[in-house]
Amino acid sequence: MSEKNDFPINYDKCPLCGCKKHVARTIADGMVAAGKLAPDKVTGTKVETIGIGDQLKATLTQTIIIKVYDVCWDCGHEHIIYTDKKEVAATMPGQTHGRQLPPDFMAR
Repeated sequence: MSEKNDFPINYDKCPLCGCKKHVARTIADGMVAAGKLAPDKVTGTKVETIGIGDQLKATLTQTIIIKVYDVCWDCGHEHIIYTDKKEVAATMPGQTHGRQLPPDFMAR
């Protein structure tokens, strides 16, 4: 992991057992080989976004943190495999749902 807080951050192995094989990534690799998925996409079992900043203050852009989770092939532990930071168009003050992600947010 980077010491300088550079984004994106890739976590290549399970923090519990050290395995480097993940369920969704393994399925995605098969889809890439079959031509059904672009090879430059980050895949996982769950994607979570967190807005950073004052949700009640009107601004044109907002910083979001994107976390992609996957499941360890060996021990089954769900953990973060990818984290990124993006600037997106801000929502209206008080609006906390319906946030639109940039189209390239899953690109490696």
